[in-house]
Amino acid sequence: MRLQHFHFLGVNTIGSFIAHHLRRAEHKITLLLRDTAEQAILKRRGYSIKLEDDEGIINVASMLNSESMENLEMGDAINPKFLRGPQSIESQIRSLIVTITPYKVGRNIERLFYRMGPETTIVLLTNGMGVYEELVKGFFVDEITRPNFLLARTTHEVYQRGSFDIKLVKKGEIYFASPDNNPLTNQQGNRTRASTSSTATSLSPDIIEEMLRTSFVDPSYIKAHPEIIDRIRARSMESTIRALSVIPELQIEYVSYQELQEILLEKQMVDCVVQPLTTIYAITNNGLINNPPANRVIDAICMENSIIMDRHSVELGLRPSSRWRKRRIMEQVEQRCQKVPLHWSSMLHNIRDRGITDVEYVNGYMVRLGVKYGIPTPVNSLMVDMVKMKHRLLAAPNVYRIKEKGIRQRTPNEFNDHKKRTPDQEMLRDPPLDEY
Repeated sequence: MRLQHFHFLGVNTIGSFIAHHLRRAEHKITLLLRDTAEQAILKRRGYSIKLEDDEGIINVASMLNSESMENLEMGDAINPKFLRGPQSIESQIRSLIVTITPYKVGRNIERLFYRMGPETTIVLLTNGMGVYEELVKGFFVDEITRPNFLLARTTHEVYQRGSFDIKLVKKGEIYFASPDNNPLTNQQGNRTRASTSSTATSLSPDIIEEMLRTSFVDPSYIKAHPEIIDRIRARSMESTIRALSVIPELQIEYVSYQELQEILLEKQMVDCVVQPLTTIYAITNNGLINNPPANRVIDAICMENSIIMDRHSVELGLRPSSRWRKRRIMEQVEQRCQKVPLHWSSMLHNIRDRGITDVEYVNGYMVRLGVKYGIPTPVNSLMVDMVKMKHRLLAAPNVYRIKEKGIRQRTPNEFNDHKKRTPDQEMLRDPPLDEY
């Protein structure tokens, strides 16, 4: 098997889990880290990721590479319609696995935009819904030079014990599907082929093979010779899928795009309940069990989402199913809470770290669907606003003069000094606050 070079955007639990096993299989791994401070932590860890499996066996994957993303800001200079020139071999990204929180995906893809093309396969393994649509509409608008995409969902249960130190709690699977026109399986997506230029001349197979082997294909070649696009995409998708599939610990399963949509949306229905409620009240999942007031709120959220999904599933062309019924969704919520009763939601972790949550890609996604189909979504809208309110209160306690456990309060001198400051000046006294 040919060894691949994988880049990882996000080294959270599942990102570290996949990177660990790919490196153990001798693939080259480059972690795209937030800043030089995170690179320093990786250096202290010996450029390695430690994993304890579900049987208590500890393995270490070493010799990891890293890049800092902090000096790669592109800001307003990026123009998704502008075709990048040929990139050096060192800067190419052939396979990118994305596991960071959804709101960070766009700003980081912006920094990597010119390092990717149809020779690149991007694996999206993020929470929430709508990330793929944002990337296609906001960045990769040119269908010919657009990277390949694989959408994914995992049932592996992994938690983080420290930086680059994880533990596998329970083995699961990783489901993959391609939303695009897939040359491997001939599944038809929404991609439309551009018309072939009448002035295009054929390239010899030897030239095409050399272009694929050595470096990125210049976009001008792709535009002039669209007959090579399927070979380029097939090579990229095949190599990425094969590298992941042969690792037994990952338990990769390639499914149809329709099937993956059903898996993702079913998870979304549960997340719309568990994530915001446990975040707003700072509780573990068991706080939603045998709680009559909570049951009434859960009932309202599930009813609203059931109505939306009845309409949305028809729009997506999904097969008729009872999984979108209110009672079925409520049962799934109860099963989640009973399965991991002491679990803290990722949304709550984000808030406690003063970061933006995934709420816009969870309940916010349902609100946008409601607008699209003309269905009122007062309950989901309320969940979005309450999570954002919680974020602001915890991220800037000095501004709102609240007392929260674990947050340092003002000394008397600081309080007197505060009286002389405007609200805007006072905001600057707190650490940076991410805005929605």
